[in-house]
Amino acid sequence: MSQLLTRWCLLRSGAMRARGCSWLRAATFCSGFAVITVVAFADGGYFRETWGWTTLALVSLVWIVLLLRDKIVLGRYDLTGLALLASFVGWVGLSASWSPAPEDSLQDSERGLIYVAAFLAFVLLVDRDRIRECLAGIATAATVVAAYSVGGRLAGDEPIATDPIQGTRLIEPLGYANALGILAALGLLVSLGLAAHAGSRHVRALWLASAILLLPTFVWTESRGGSFALVAGLCVLAVAERKRIAALLPSSRALHTVIGGALAVMVVSVVVVAAFRTDRPLGPRVDYWRVAWSQWEENAWLGAGAGTFARYWQREEMPVAVRDAHSLYLETLAELGPVGLVLLVGALATPILAALNARDHPLAGVGASAYTAFLVHAGLDWDWEMPAVTLAGLLCGVALLAAGRRHRDEITIGPRGRRAFALAALALAIGALVLATSLAE
Repeated sequence: MSQLLTRWCLLRSGAMRARGCSWLRAATFCSGFAVITVVAFADGGYFRETWGWTTLALVSLVWIVLLLRDKIVLGRYDLTGLALLASFVGWVGLSASWSPAPEDSLQDSERGLIYVAAFLAFVLLVDRDRIRECLAGIATAATVVAAYSVGGRLAGDEPIATDPIQGTRLIEPLGYANALGILAALGLLVSLGLAAHAGSRHVRALWLASAILLLPTFVWTESRGGSFALVAGLCVLAVAERKRIAALLPSSRALHTVIGGALAVMVVSVVVVAAFRTDRPLGPRVDYWRVAWSQWEENAWLGAGAGTFARYWQREEMPVAVRDAHSLYLETLAELGPVGLVLLVGALATPILAALNARDHPLAGVGASAYTAFLVHAGLDWDWEMPAVTLAGLLCGVALLAAGRRHRDEITIGPRGRRAFALAALALAIGALVLATSLAE
């Protein structure tokens, strides 16, 4: 009788673990998919009206994970990245004290709370065994957005509308062609990677179908910066998956030639832009970067304050009004000084450092390719101001963090740690509400 009872208990505990795994897989996929999709269809999250509820939704996800997950394990890079990102957003808010436009600085910090809440929520949710679901959520969200964009163009009965600045390029539902382009590029890289690692032909066919839809979406955005980012991501994917690709090629030399050629094109393009200051490959970005550099030279220690680039651009009396420097890194240096840049780069670099420990994970290369594309494009456009794009990029980074966790560095989050994270999430919610209320007056 005791043996039967023991066996029944073992079977029951196994079933509970199976249900728990199934719940976590579904939650990981649905959370990533829902967040990116909903924000993308809200004009990419560009306008302030969406920031408060997005932060509150992500804070709610933090509390749900803390309440329902049996075991939460984090690595040192998870905690380091979270601390650096929170410090960066805090520095953004603090810059209002010396900024000539304190309201703009506080608005930037309000947006930044979205990214801190998202980073916290998905670091707690995604573990090493749930990376596939995390990446699948990103790719599926990008595919849905692409299907809407392309479908609207192909099924439209009326003539194609011409945007005064972006022409007939695909822009919806984000409202900005380059943002749609990089989101499609991220989805394309992840879809190709998941297709390469698919366990069956049917699954592989589904991911290849997504890639087939995402590619024309990317092309029709005509995103030049997105092309640089996509090439960089493809190079990383090719290197990470070189064994799989080499098995399909008659000679490994062909693989090395393709990768080397792509890298050479990127290097030559960057050198040409830097040496001859030509704006053909990247549009008028060189002018934006020149103004941002001058802005930093005038405010070398602290920067001019978050959200102030537009003021310096207006001084140039240019014919086109521009709010952002079209480079996250240069704009951060100009507005927040070396301290802000170090905090930002540190936060964005932690997934790369974690990836060095994740080389044994089969999907680490997939996440690294998409995250590389995001980092490259962030240096060429204003992705940080489009939460839908930045959320997709951060989720790729979270996947790398989860893949890089090691037993020797893992920290199990006990009751005290859960309370601390719950209080941190509460602080984020209060901060979002306070900023939303005060800035609306």
